Amino acid sequence: MWKRLFAILLLLALGVLLVGYRNATADPVVRRARVAMASWPAGAPPLRIALLSDIHVAGPDMPPARLERIVAQVNALKPDLVLIAGDLVSDKRVASHRYPVDEAVAPLRNLTPRLGVVAVLGV
Repeated sequence: MWKRLFAILLLLALGVLLVGYRNATADPVVRRARVAMASWPAGAPPLRIALLSDIHVAGPDMPPARLERIVAQVNALKPDLVLIAGDLVSDKRVASHRYPVDEAVAPLRNLTPRLGVVAVLGV
């Protein structure tokens, strides 16, 4: 009885870990939202903003090649501004592979928004 319950719990835990890892390493999902601002000048074109969050560069699940693909995906959206919100660099102490930070963030140099890139590093 206990062995069967333990085996079921172990399989469930393994399933949750696999789904989580798959979600963490999948290509980003683009979600679009329109935000109306009362003070926006009438007739002015909308501002296109791309937001990247929790990209955790330098860790094993964000190699520079993957970040290059994400940067290309963002550039294809032709944003006016790119915001990078928190958790830019991985804080994993133990990992199967860590990339040097300068190598890991290098693809971000290829972002091409008209108004620039603003990043909050996170803690």
